[in-house]
Amino acid sequence: MFWDIKETLSYNALLNFVVGNRGCGKSYGSKQWCIEDYLKTGKQFIWVRRFNSEFDDFKNNFYSDIYHNYPEHEFEFKTVNYNTHKFLCDGEVMGYGIPLSVSLKKKSIPYPEVDKIIFDEFIIERGSSYYLKNEVEVFLDLMETVIRLREDFRCVMFIANAITFTNPYFLYFNIKKPNNKKMIKAKDDVLIQFVANEEFIEKKKESRFGKLISGTDYSSYSVDNEFLRDNDDFIGEKQKNLKYFFTLKANNEMYGVWVSNEEGLFYVSNKYDPSYKIVFTTLLENHKPNTMLLKGVSKSILFKSFVDSFKLGLVYFDSIKTKNIVLETIKHTL
Repeated sequence: MFWDIKETLSYNALLNFVVGNRGCGKSYGSKQWCIEDYLKTGKQFIWVRRFNSEFDDFKNNFYSDIYHNYPEHEFEFKTVNYNTHKFLCDGEVMGYGIPLSVSLKKKSIPYPEVDKIIFDEFIIERGSSYYLKNEVEVFLDLMETVIRLREDFRCVMFIANAITFTNPYFLYFNIKKPNNKKMIKAKDDVLIQFVANEEFIEKKKESRFGKLISGTDYSSYSVDNEFLRDNDDFIGEKQKNLKYFFTLKANNEMYGVWVSNEEGLFYVSNKYDPSYKIVFTTLLENHKPNTMLLKGVSKSILFKSFVDSFKLGLVYFDSIKTKNIVLETIKHTL
């Protein structure tokens, strides 16, 4: 009924992005794989979370749902110092817990017995956390520290709930949604898989909590594996009577902003006019020559009218991806 990691591993991809509804066994299956592979081969793992505070509950909770499957073994999660955590099995090191935010400090540390990395909750919940600056490159640095030139390293498993398809990792590797029956696709050593077990979904819908949230957006996310933030609100086609207003730089890409003076509507598209000289951004990392960095809406009448119209529900986008990226950029000014 739950996610079977064996099918994912059968593709032999280096990077595996597994996104599923809550409770479908992503974390459990990953833990089981790490433990059983260690008991069989002695190979270790690294369990990654974004910040050190996310390991606070691991001592009491990491093994709580799985230790009973291995009654002949003793498991322990141990914090050696503030940024160093170890997973022990019968007193021996089975794996390491590494906060991504401090991983650059561990560049000189070898991990010769580690052949797998699990990044748990690589997509963040809105308002609960934040991505690191240049996070994908930070993670790739950690990978290089572990892998180096070794040929025996197996893979990285990224696991998360279906929060949003617009996240730094999918954007960086240009990952597209799989549209086949298995909802799994592998290309160029990168795999993307949507986990949505129908038997599990039906059991969850019939549960007391499932009935309580039936028909809500949260049910679509928690039960049906639909991306919580990726709805079609304010997605539409560009009208013909729009006038080019300005260019917005977001996520190191250019987006065109059009306006209808008659209706007061704005439209944002990933197509822009390169000859137009007015380019705005709100993020320092996007600030380049001929780009105006705005720290607040009052710095530009054009930008202020755009943000005010957004607050009134008068801004539309050509895609969910454009909407999510632009909203992430302008949220600092709202």
